[in-house]
Amino acid sequence: MTARLIRWLLWGLAIGSTVLFVALGAWRLVYPLELDCIEGVMMDHIVRLSQGQPIFVEPSLSFIPLAYMPLFAALASLPARFFGPHWWEPRLISLLSVLGLAGLILHVVKRETLSWTLGIAGSALYLTGFGITGGCYDVARPDSLMLFLAFAGLALLRFTTGFWGALGSALLLSLSFFAKQHAAWFVLAALLHLAFNDRRRLPLFGVVAVLGCAGGYVLLARWLGPWFRFFTLEVPAHWSQLSRVRVLNYVGHGLVGTLGFLTAPTLLSLGISSRPWRGPDGLWMWVGLGAAGTGFMATLDPSAYHHVLTPSLVTLAVLGPVSLRRLAAEAVTARNARPERALAALSAILALQFLPLAYTVHEQMPHRRAAEAGRTFVGDLSRQPGGVLVPYHGFYDWEAGKGTSLHVIALDDIVRARGNRLLKSDPQFLERMFAPLAAGPDRPAIVTDVPLSKSGALWAGLEGSYTLAGELGWISDPLRPVTGNRFTPTYVYLPRGETGAADSSAVPSASTVSGAGSGARSAP
Repeated sequence: MTARLIRWLLWGLAIGSTVLFVALGAWRLVYPLELDCIEGVMMDHIVRLSQGQPIFVEPSLSFIPLAYMPLFAALASLPARFFGPHWWEPRLISLLSVLGLAGLILHVVKRETLSWTLGIAGSALYLTGFGITGGCYDVARPDSLMLFLAFAGLALLRFTTGFWGALGSALLLSLSFFAKQHAAWFVLAALLHLAFNDRRRLPLFGVVAVLGCAGGYVLLARWLGPWFRFFTLEVPAHWSQLSRVRVLNYVGHGLVGTLGFLTAPTLLSLGISSRPWRGPDGLWMWVGLGAAGTGFMATLDPSAYHHVLTPSLVTLAVLGPVSLRRLAAEAVTARNARPERALAALSAILALQFLPLAYTVHEQMPHRRAAEAGRTFVGDLSRQPGGVLVPYHGFYDWEAGKGTSLHVIALDDIVRARGNRLLKSDPQFLERMFAPLAAGPDRPAIVTDVPLSKSGALWAGLEGSYTLAGELGWISDPLRPVTGNRFTPTYVYLPRGETGAADSSAVPSASTVSGAGSGARSAP
């Protein structure tokens, strides 16, 4: 009776968390503003591609690309060509990738353990990890697409024995690499698995995977030009910094702490007699090594966000239940224990794992007045007679008919990538890029989240050329992104010394501006 209650509890937790995520994802899909701090600049990529413009270009005041591979933005630009650029287009790709990945986890764990209970638990644990990984599953980021393609390729490799399966797996893993560079770790994991367990298929898989990733990268670099290599390889390589604190946080707080009920059985299974890294199902142990590689790689980035834990979570959602099943089988064989009691113990451990993953739904829900604030903000921007820069947020200025502008995250990627080719050969490049803002005609208004004096040296140098005209008042809070950088549009700066260059009543509406000198905000 107790064993049955524990299984029912696990099923209840799994079904409840799955329904909750699907409902939340559907609601957020059509949200009319940024959910995540990176979504706006990703939309700027989609705008350019949908209009036939390249994204890997020289940095300018109008656009700086992110250090991402192009597949995600390219896919999202396809519906944008027909419907126009909208937030739901990249989010739909992410949401479908998440649901597809959850289905893959269910399929893999069910086949490996012969248990629907463990399968649905693994899938639901991945979905429940939505909160601790920063609420980034369903937003306009490439991570979910990369993981779906990678695990589709890994599952194909695991559950096929022929050369066609190896070929398909290599192609899917190569595609995942062009969604995000971190997929290279899963390619390496598959190569190691084949080298130890399936050498017959290793040459075909290795040749196709290497040609797909490395060869495809070289072809793209020749097609897209030198800025592709600069942003996707050189910039990430130069911002990397080894940090003992970040490594300990990933291992201690992440793997051992939050994900401890999945990590512990995975490590314990290394000591059983069946050697879980050998045989066809040994693939998942090698994938665990690859996922750890992505985690340690992420610790090299001083600005890495919580979403970098996602590959480890996805892998442990498979490897944890599979390892628990292996440990239970070893215990049953050695001690002649009852299988139903062993399954109940597994269910109890997985049920406990839901506790540190639980998240507050309210924290993932946008502001109730967001749509109203968005319409007001875009309308005010559109009435500005000159250009507008919104450097902490993308797409809003494009929606207002003002074109795109650079984003501080992409700009800071270049600044913190010390020793990169651009700044090494031309140390004053960024200063010259900013020079048109300091003096001259047709300077844009700047709507920023942080005062210019506190936004870094490049922005602080503009203080003498711009006047703080006011703050946005009540609309600032509803415009705040739900995940990532929580800054929000607040300060309105207008260029000095130009008659008619900017209208102080046009950027924010008269009812929302507070006096530039008072620092007060209008009540919501």
